[in-house]
Amino acid sequence: MLTLDTPVSALGGVGPTIASRLKRLNLLTAQDLLWHLPFRYEDLTRVERIIDVRGNTTVSIRGKIQLISSRRAARRRMLVLEAIVADDTGSIKVVWFNQPFLSKILNPGDVLWLAGKVEHNHFGTTLVNPTWEKRDNPLHAAGIIPIYPLTDGLTQKQVRFFVHQVLPLRLQLPDTLPASFLANEHLLALPNALLAMHEPKSFGDVSAGRRRLGFEELLVVHLAVQQERAALEQAPGVRIPFHQENTVAFVQRLPFTLTPGQKRAAWDILQDMDKTHPMNRLVEGDVGSGKTVVAAIAILNVAAAGCQTAYLAPTEVLARQHYEKISKLLKPFGTRVALFTQATRLLTTHEKPLTRPAILQALQDGSVDLVIGTHALITGKVAFAKLALVVVDEQHRFGVEQRKTLRSAGSTGIPHFVSLTATPIPRTLALTVWGDLSVSRIPHLPSERKPILTKVLDDRNRDEAYTTILDRCGAGEQAFIICPRIETDPTGMKSATEEYERLRTGPLANLRVGLVHGKLKSAAKERAMTAFTKGELDVLVATAVVEVGIDVPNATVMLIEGAESFGLAQLHQFRGRIGRSSKASICYLTTPAKDPETLDRLNVLTKLTDGFALAEEDLNRRGPGEIWGQQQSGFQPFRVARLTDHQLVEESRAAATALLQTDPELSSAPLLRAEVLGKRAQLHPE
Repeated sequence: MLTLDTPVSALGGVGPTIASRLKRLNLLTAQDLLWHLPFRYEDLTRVERIIDVRGNTTVSIRGKIQLISSRRAARRRMLVLEAIVADDTGSIKVVWFNQPFLSKILNPGDVLWLAGKVEHNHFGTTLVNPTWEKRDNPLHAAGIIPIYPLTDGLTQKQVRFFVHQVLPLRLQLPDTLPASFLANEHLLALPNALLAMHEPKSFGDVSAGRRRLGFEELLVVHLAVQQERAALEQAPGVRIPFHQENTVAFVQRLPFTLTPGQKRAAWDILQDMDKTHPMNRLVEGDVGSGKTVVAAIAILNVAAAGCQTAYLAPTEVLARQHYEKISKLLKPFGTRVALFTQATRLLTTHEKPLTRPAILQALQDGSVDLVIGTHALITGKVAFAKLALVVVDEQHRFGVEQRKTLRSAGSTGIPHFVSLTATPIPRTLALTVWGDLSVSRIPHLPSERKPILTKVLDDRNRDEAYTTILDRCGAGEQAFIICPRIETDPTGMKSATEEYERLRTGPLANLRVGLVHGKLKSAAKERAMTAFTKGELDVLVATAVVEVGIDVPNATVMLIEGAESFGLAQLHQFRGRIGRSSKASICYLTTPAKDPETLDRLNVLTKLTDGFALAEEDLNRRGPGEIWGQQQSGFQPFRVARLTDHQLVEESRAAATALLQTDPELSSAPLLRAEVLGKRAQLHPE
C-alpha cells in the first residue's frame, strides 16, 4: 500500500537506475512526486479528424491500426516501423524510427491515441514518431499535457506515469489553509489544486490550481514579514531626537544640493529614529544617487544624541572609501570616526591613529561615535557603549539576530537599522520578500552626472571597445573588463584569467592591467582593488566580484564579456561602477548570441538607464530567483507564485493583513503557523 513516505523505488516502472535519476531531481518519495509540478502545458485538447490533418502541425488523433510492418532503412541503417491508422473520415501513415519494441506491442486492430508532428512531403502526409497510448483516458497523447522538469535519462512519459500512480495520495496531504479561509478567498482545497495541476481537464483547472498554490506561497511570506514588522514595533529601541541645527548646518556645507529623493529618504529615517521602537528601513537608489550622504545625516543625529553608529560595508576597499568620505563630511561637527576591518592592524580616526585594542576600548567606552568596517564588526568581540544605529551596505536581509549581536551590555534596545542598496527592487518584491522593511527610494541621480552610453557589440566589433579603452586610458582615465567565468570551462564563456593574460600581452600590452576574482585570497583581492582605486592600474579585469564594493570615479569605460549570461539588473549594477563623475562614460556589452530574444533583452540596456524600470523588466523576463538568487536574497524562489501577478500579490497581502488582525499568533491555523515560523527563520537567519 502506497503512503506519502513510500520510496519512489516502490512504484511501478521504477528500478534502481530510474530511482537514481529521480534522485537527481530530489524526488525520493511519493510525496516529492506530488510536489514535482509541471512548468508548462501542451494543448492537445482538440482531437483532429484524420481527413482534416495538414502538414507541418502538431496534432492529436484517435484511430485504428489497419496495417503495420517494419523494415530496415538502407541509408541510415535504422529500423523503421510503418503503420496505416484510420478513423471514420480517412487514413494516415504513421512512422516510428529505431523503436523495434513497438512491433511486439502494436498490432492491427489496436485503437490508439496518437500525438505528434505531421510532415508533408512527396511521399504524402505522415505522422512522425508520435506519442501513442491504448488507454481510454490518455495521459500523453490527448488533452492538456503537463510538461515537467527532467534530467538525463528520464522522459515526460515516465514522469507522468509515476505522478499518476501517486496522485491518489494527495488526499492524505494535510491542508495548510483552513476550510473557512479557502471559502472566503475562493480557493481550491489542496488535493483539488494538485489534481488540477497534474491532470487538468481544462486550462481553467490549471489557472485555479496555480492560483491556489501561488496564493498560499505568497500568503506565507506576507504573514512572515508582517509578523516580523509587528514584533519589531513592539521591541525596545533607542529614541534619537531630530537635531535640526546640526542637520541644517550639515546640508548647507555640502558642495552640492540634495536631490528631492535624498531629502525624502533622509526625512523618512529621521522620523523613524525619533520613535521608541527600532527603525527597519531600506534605502534604494542607483549607484551614485547619494545614499551615503543620506546615511551621514542619520549618523550626525545619532552622534548629537550621544549614541553610536556601526556602518557595515561589503568589502575592505569600500569600507576605506566610506571612511574617507564620511569622515570629511562629519569632521566639522566633531564626530569621532574609526575604521575597523579584519586585515587592518592600524586603525585611524581623524584625530590620531589607534591600534585594534584601542579601537575596541574606544567603542566600549563611547569615545568613538561611528565605526566603519566590514562584517568583522559582528564576528569579533566588539562591544558598544550605546549603539543606536546600524547602516548596512548591500545586505538587505541583515536581520534582527545579527543586530542583536551588535548590542552591548550598555545598549538599551535593538538599534535602528537602515540598509542601502543599488539593486532596485520591483514593487511586488518589496511588498513580499522585503515587506518587513519600510522602503525609501532615491529615483534620480545628481544633475552633474551624465548618462552612460551603452552599446551591444558582437565578436567582430570588439576592437571598437579596445580602441576606446586605449584612448581613454591614454588620457588618464581607467576601464573595467568583466568576465562571466574565473577560468575556462566547456561553455566557452570568457574567463577572467584567460582574458587577463591575453590582453596584457596583446591588445592592451601598453597599459597596466590587473586581475581580481573570487578565488583570490582576500588580501590579494584587496591589493588589486586598492591599486585600481589609487590609479596604479589602468584596466581591471574582473568577475562579478566587483558588482559592489569599489568606487572609482576615474573609471569611464566598461567592457562586459558574455553579457547574455547576466540578468539586466546585474548588468546595470556592473554599469554603475562607471559614470561616477562628470566625465562621459561608455559601457560595451559583447555577446556571441545571435537569437533575437537575447539581443532584444540586451538592447533594453541601451534604451533604459533607470534602474527601477530595468528591475521591473528583469523581473518580468527572468523572475526573482534569477535576479537575486537564493543566497543573495535570503529566500527560496517561489515554486508556483509569480511576482509579475500583481493582483495575486495584492490579494494575498490583504488576506494576510486581515488574518493577523483577527488572529495575530495564527493559533487557529497551526499548520499555517508552522509554515510562517519556518519562513521567518529563513528571512532572518542567525
